[in-house]
Amino acid sequence: MKINITDLIIQNDIEGIRKFIADGGDINMQDLRGGTALMFASALNSPEIVKTLIKGGAKLDIQDRRGDTALDVAKIRNLTEIIEILTEAKKPKEGKAVSPTSKVIQITTTEKLNDVITTALCEDGSVWRYADKEWICILEAPDNDEIEEIPMFRGTREELEDLCSFK
Repeated sequence: MKINITDLIIQNDIEGIRKFIADGGDINMQDLRGGTALMFASALNSPEIVKTLIKGGAKLDIQDRRGDTALDVAKIRNLTEIIEILTEAKKPKEGKAVSPTSKVIQITTTEKLNDVITTALCEDGSVWRYADKEWICILEAPDNDEIEEIPMFRGTREELEDLCSFK
């Protein structure tokens, strides 16, 4: 059975969304009207899901057929908390590079529309994705109850391999 990101959002299944992202699911896929998971979660006023999607690599500037982004959707509905989350996410981030905090136990590589997506699952539960020639921590280790800002590791796969032990 194919997992539908929209169903996970409707069910408010944050763990299911995290697994969808970790398994290489395309959270930026657009429906027939150009809508994305981030737009849908924004329209439903789901702040934790919006944060999870952003951490998982949801693109903020994708436009639907009318030219609206997720931020526009939130503004149209006057969803103050969602507007704040999306506005903050659009700001450039500063921070120092980090590395995984534990061993990588699984690497998955999938192809999506001529792009190769590599995802690494670490022993502590954190998930890293290689995109645009850099490793990005997309999900932190699950021992924290709140989603926190996750700094990025910018480097090559070889540099990441040097920082942790691959099985």
